[in-house]
Amino acid sequence: MAQEMATDLVDQSLGWLADFEAAMSNQDSGLLRGLFLHDSYWRDMVSFTWDLRQVYGIDKIETELFSVVETVRPANLALDKDRPLPLVSSVTGADIVEVFFTFETAAGYGKGFLNLIPDDSSSWNMRARLLNTVLYSLRGIPNTSPTRHPEQGYEQESRGQTWRDNHHVRTGYVDRDPEVLVVGGGQAGVCIAARLDQLGVDTLVVERNDRAGDNWRNRYDNLALHTPTDMSDFPFLPFPRTFPNYLSKDTYGDYIESYVKMLDLNFWTSTEFVSGEFDEAADAWLVTLRTADGTNRTLRPKHLILTLGSEGGKAHIPDLPGLTTFHGAVMHSSAFTSGKDFAGKKAMVVGMGNSGHDVAFDMSNNGAAVTMVQRSSTSVVSREMANLAYGLYWMGDVPQDEADQRFSASYVYPLLVEALQGYTAMIAEADAELLTGLEKAGVRLDQGPDETGWLMKFIRHGGGYYLNVGCSDAIIRGDIKVEQLDSIDRFVPEGVRMTDGSSVELDVVVLATGFENMQSHVRNLLGDEISAKVGEIAGIGDDGEIRNLCKPTGQQNLWFLFGGIADARKASAWLALQVKARLEGIAPPLVRQKDGSLKAVYHEPALVEAQ
Repeated sequence: MAQEMATDLVDQSLGWLADFEAAMSNQDSGLLRGLFLHDSYWRDMVSFTWDLRQVYGIDKIETELFSVVETVRPANLALDKDRPLPLVSSVTGADIVEVFFTFETAAGYGKGFLNLIPDDSSSWNMRARLLNTVLYSLRGIPNTSPTRHPEQGYEQESRGQTWRDNHHVRTGYVDRDPEVLVVGGGQAGVCIAARLDQLGVDTLVVERNDRAGDNWRNRYDNLALHTPTDMSDFPFLPFPRTFPNYLSKDTYGDYIESYVKMLDLNFWTSTEFVSGEFDEAADAWLVTLRTADGTNRTLRPKHLILTLGSEGGKAHIPDLPGLTTFHGAVMHSSAFTSGKDFAGKKAMVVGMGNSGHDVAFDMSNNGAAVTMVQRSSTSVVSREMANLAYGLYWMGDVPQDEADQRFSASYVYPLLVEALQGYTAMIAEADAELLTGLEKAGVRLDQGPDETGWLMKFIRHGGGYYLNVGCSDAIIRGDIKVEQLDSIDRFVPEGVRMTDGSSVELDVVVLATGFENMQSHVRNLLGDEISAKVGEIAGIGDDGEIRNLCKPTGQQNLWFLFGGIADARKASAWLALQVKARLEGIAPPLVRQKDGSLKAVYHEPALVEAQ
């Protein structure tokens, strides 16, 4: 019976795909509408739109699809041979048929994903609720593994030149400019550099620290990844399977440095980005860098990618009454190294995000008397419950690239809200004892304005939550005290004065208050005009996508890559293909308008003919 059901689903899915291809080719509205639910969703990643775009409802799906099919020319839809055959979902547990498929366009090759809902009134007894399409490779350009092109590499027959000589010339950019300059050498920077190198794009990464990976090594000693190792690999070079489930910041920093060396990326350390301006006539950037020896270098890359993350900006220092009069030590959490330095001290940590909890826990474990100050309510979840959000990566039978595809496909804002509300309610029930204990200890808790919990806070704001790795238990035990910001009147030379008139003596105040937003990075590096063109960065935009992440921005040839480690791995693939397509003339040079639409700043080049 199960085999018969599987055969039926395969036949039905093939029929659905054939009708979908015919509906697009003929712009047949009736046929298309018979294949989708009225409340259906489409997320395209580059393949149809050269953008990351979400479309809600069959009316808008029809309009968007039919507006591009003549140019895109989708064809040859087929079941994906590298993915499971159509089956009722084992992930959602609902009566949803999952279909992985492949397709071709005028520009390249794509992968797709469908959620089909049983419907006896439709031709194939199923209608689509979710359609996802993503560009996977470009025509005529290999997309398999990183290779060094002969003109850039070292050959043994190069008499009189050692590998070191060749490497010095290639990475020094004395006689050429890189096609792409990546500013920031953390996880996002090296992921996009590896992807571009694989596509044959001459790419240089510049990093202000002394070594690759220092952006992690230089952080506080007890920092470890909160996301499991199984979902944190980089492209082409996965972690050794002997690595623990959660990596220390030093191990992770060493991995980044090893990655740069193993993939032989062009990487400059101790290099500061001084300034940059776009030359429209030359269709290139004019960039000034200050290198390790203190000299300035001018480069003219075609494309500029900023991968700075939160550490790329200035520390956010809130205006706390009287803080400048405090006689003890004051530091931002970015300057904190180890709780061992504060044994026996009276400490206050302002801020209750992940960093604030980690700092307070480390100080307390090393003998400091710690008080945490909560500025706004926080979402707290046990690490075990948080891991349920990454469930696919824990399933040994789901390859990482398939898990990536599933996660990306499901990132449609209305569906994400729906899913996270259910997930948040479930984990709150499981963590009830933990949450009750925290509230009794004076911690203000929330699950976000729409009950979507910690994960949506991460997506929207990058903070406002804590994944408990021990600090919550210390708070409940009373090892760490909690005060609300509104209970503090002001700082005084010896500590703080509370609103009830009492005083608390302090030796040190740590401000775990985050960093300036990423738009300030752009303003500091590229000036007010370009910052205004780009607008807000990160957080969810009106279109449901993350603002300015891996898609055309308001400034020509300027791109951004940021987010978590898995985000860098996944999104770097979409960004690399866009940049390569621009360089090859396959894609038009698009600029985002104020209303969110895209405009080609020059004539649209002819797309490669389908073969």
